[in-house]
Amino acid sequence: MGTNDAAINELKKAFSRQELNLHLGAGVSVASKLPTWDKLVLAMYFDLTSQQRMKGWRPFPNYLYAIAEWSLKNTHEPLEITARKLQKYFCGDDGRFDNAAFIDRLHDILYLPYLERIEYGDPQLPFELLERNNSLTAVSKLIKKTAWGHKGVRAVITYNYDNLLETALEGFPSQSIYQETSLIADQLPIYHVHGYVPFGQKEIAHQQDIVFTEDQYHRIARDPYHWSSLVQVQSIAGGATLMIGLSMVDRNMRRILDAVASAPVASRNYAILLRPEFSSPGDDQLDLIHEKAKEYFSMFEQSGVKSAQGPEDIMRPAPNIKSDQPVFTPLAGIKGGPRYRFEIGGIMEQVHALDIGLQEYIFEKLGVTPLWIDDFDEIPRILQEISSD
Repeated sequence: MGTNDAAINELKKAFSRQELNLHLGAGVSVASKLPTWDKLVLAMYFDLTSQQRMKGWRPFPNYLYAIAEWSLKNTHEPLEITARKLQKYFCGDDGRFDNAAFIDRLHDILYLPYLERIEYGDPQLPFELLERNNSLTAVSKLIKKTAWGHKGVRAVITYNYDNLLETALEGFPSQSIYQETSLIADQLPIYHVHGYVPFGQKEIAHQQDIVFTEDQYHRIARDPYHWSSLVQVQSIAGGATLMIGLSMVDRNMRRILDAVASAPVASRNYAILLRPEFSSPGDDQLDLIHEKAKEYFSMFEQSGVKSAQGPEDIMRPAPNIKSDQPVFTPLAGIKGGPRYRFEIGGIMEQVHALDIGLQEYIFEKLGVTPLWIDDFDEIPRILQEISSD
């Protein structure tokens, strides 16, 4: 039985006893054209700075998102620093942070492609937000199979600000939780642990502090009794947890996973993750690596480093190990050409293969079993299997 099959069987058992908790990340919302946190930060930053510098002019949504995406690939400033810079634009002359103004701007950038339609109350918008979002649709179908007190999903923890899940669950009894409150009986709790900014409902968002910047994360991390930390710990430590649309790069989440993994509890945590792909470097990239290696060889020689290798030699045998020099299979996209292309590409391919195993080791240490998929379209099938009799 494969790893995915064994995990799905465990999740089926948890669903049948209503012990299944879902943790949802940005991957569940991006198909509805909503930005991830990193794009959201940069889009807000460019929107605010461009208005100041260009006397009120601002880019259209498609260009604002495109500029943010380019910056993600080419800017080396940590996003946490950019997020802190944003705070400056929402401080008055007295230095006090204007939380309402910040949330208004966050709402508008989060739903920027749909903003005009939200403002004039387009009744078709909620349905269009869900169209072609197969992951969100599959999650909502799984939840709707819940028979309270018998089987199904016990709770949802979402790291997203949006209310797409609530929209998809229209008619199903659920409770959106974004601050300390009492649970309503026989309703599915949906915990928005980073804040709740439903589209077209700014008055709800104004009632809370959004977790957006690094210092806000740290403030919560220092408070072991903060409600959002407690519900995450309780979810991960009890029942079975399935993480969907999460990249596992959130430091706060890894901190909680580490804490639970070291505790004497039998937690069962699973994450649906896209299998990392190896992108074969093209000839031009392999040639650049080769030329750079020769530059280093010359630098080493000039520094007096003695070596038996020549400037074109790429590999050497490990000491005390008898083996032939490996012969690499030509990688996709590499057709003929000098031998160094095959050897450099082969080294990179082998490192990638080893890296997948190391990732699984790290997940194991965090107490998480990965369910590897090759395409996001596999998510509906997995969720269908979990809820099938």
